[in-house]
Amino acid sequence: MATKVCLVLTEETIEGNLQLAKEYEGYYDILELRVDLLFSNETFYVRKFPSLVQAPVILTCRRLIDGGKFKDGEGARLTVLAKALAFLDNDYRKNFAYVDFESDFPSSGLEEAAKAFDIKIIRSLHTFKPLSNIVKEMETIRKTEDDIVKLATVVPTLPDLAALLLQSPKVKKPYIVSGIGKYGSLSRIFSQRLGSEIVYTFPAKYIKRNSLQASLIDPITLNDLYGFKRVGDQPKIYAVTGKDVQKSKSPLIQNAAFQKQNYSACYVSISADNFSDVFRFAKKLNVQGLSITAPFKKDAYEVADVTETVPPELKAINTLVNNNGEWLGYNTDIIGFEKALLEFLGDKKITQQRVAVLGAGGAAEAVCYVLAKLFEQRAKIKKLEPTRRLAEKIRRNYKPVCIFNRTKTKAEKLAKRFGFDFCTLANTNETIEKLQEHSSLIINCIMDCSNSPENISDDPIYFYNFTGTEKVFDLIYEPERTKLLQRAKKSGCKISNGYQMLELQAIEQFKIFTRRNYE
Repeated sequence: MATKVCLVLTEETIEGNLQLAKEYEGYYDILELRVDLLFSNETFYVRKFPSLVQAPVILTCRRLIDGGKFKDGEGARLTVLAKALAFLDNDYRKNFAYVDFESDFPSSGLEEAAKAFDIKIIRSLHTFKPLSNIVKEMETIRKTEDDIVKLATVVPTLPDLAALLLQSPKVKKPYIVSGIGKYGSLSRIFSQRLGSEIVYTFPAKYIKRNSLQASLIDPITLNDLYGFKRVGDQPKIYAVTGKDVQKSKSPLIQNAAFQKQNYSACYVSISADNFSDVFRFAKKLNVQGLSITAPFKKDAYEVADVTETVPPELKAINTLVNNNGEWLGYNTDIIGFEKALLEFLGDKKITQQRVAVLGAGGAAEAVCYVLAKLFEQRAKIKKLEPTRRLAEKIRRNYKPVCIFNRTKTKAEKLAKRFGFDFCTLANTNETIEKLQEHSSLIINCIMDCSNSPENISDDPIYFYNFTGTEKVFDLIYEPERTKLLQRAKKSGCKISNGYQMLELQAIEQFKIFTRRNYE
C-alpha cells in the first residue's frame, strides 16, 4: 500500500485550518487536526470539522511532554477528545477517520467508542533520544492487532537516520515512522522506503516561521521536488553533500531531469560535519551517487576507488558513483567552470586577463586547472617558442594567475602545482598590491567566509577598492548576489555568480549518474 500524505493543520482557528486544506488541495490524502494548536474557544467546533473537508481527518491533541501545545492537564484533554468523538454519525465521512492516542493513553472507553464506528487508532510514542532497537520499541507500543503504531524519534546524526531506514521495514505493519531533528525531513522524503503508512507534512509558512526546514517538509515540496508519488518505495538515491547544503539548487536540477527522463530516482541534500559519516551512510543505504561540495572534495578523492578520469593535477572530486560497491570519482567542476567562464568573458580572451583566484580548496583546484589549461592552449608565449628551454623560462617568469588564501602555505602549495603566483589573503598593502596587479579577472572560490578574522560574510576582499574595470566571477550562487558581487556591480564591474557553472556541471553529473543524455 502506498504511503498516504498527511497535511498537519497548524492554524489556531477552524477557519484558518479550512483555508490551509483548500490551499494544499490535491497534495494530501489525509488531514490532521491538531486540537492542541487551536485557541481554547475553537475546541467547541472540533466535532464538525470532518464534515467540512473532503478528506479523512486524524484527530490529535498532543501533550507538552510529546512536543505538543496542550497545557490544561490530562482531565481537560480527555474532555476535549471525548467531545470530538461524541455523537458519532452513521455516515463515516462525518466522523474522524483516525484518532491519535499516545502509547500510555489512559481511557479505554474512548478507544472502544472510536472502534465501534471504525475509527482507526494510531498508537503513538514521541521520544527525544535516539533508539538503539527501533523494532523492539515499536512492538512495545502496539496494544491490539488493529493498532497503527507510530514512532516519532529524533535523528540527530546520519547513523541514527541509517538505523531508522534499515530497521523500520522489519516492524510488523501497519506502522508510521517520523524523524525529528537534523535529518527529520530526509526520513519523511523516504517514508515509502521506510514502509510508513502515513507521512506527515506541514504548511510551508509554518516550517519557515519556526525554522524547521531540516526537520519537516511541506507536501508541495515532497511531491513536486522529490517526486514522492512518482518514484515509489525503492527509488535510486542520489545526494549532494557538504557542510551546509540545505539551500542547494542541485536537487531542483537533478530531480527535474529524473522526472523528465522517467527515471525512478530521488536526489536529496545531506549536510554533515564530516565526509566520513556521509560516506558510511551512502554505503549502508546503497546510495547510487554523490555530488560533493565544500569542504569535502579532497576527502571524497581519498575514498574513491577509481579516479582515472580525474586530471593528475587535481586531488579533489565533486562526483562519486557507486558501481556495484566500487566508488568511481569524477570532477565535473572543470567542465562546468570552463564553459561558464568562456561565456562570461565573451570575446575577451583569457590571455588578456591577469587573474586573481580567491581560495585554495577543492573548488580552487578545479578553477586553477582550467586556467592553466586555457593559458597553455591560448597563451601568446606559444608563438615565442623557438626552443623548449626558452619556453620554460618564459613560462616561469610569466605568472598571469595569483592564488590568494588566508593560509599562505596552502596558496603556495597549490600555486606551485600550476606555476602560478601566490599571496596571503589579508588586509595588507602586499595583498592589495597583488590584487591590483591581478585584477582584470577575479574569481572567488571561497564558499564560506564566516571564519575570516573580520567575519566579513560573502566578501573576502572587502578591503579592495574596485575600479569598475574588473570582471568578477563568484562560484557562490546562493544568495544570487553576494556582498562581493553587490559591491563589484555598484562599482561598474561585470559580474557573474556560480549558477550557470552549477547547471553545466550538474548536466555532466546527470550523464555520469544515469548513463543518459540530459536532454
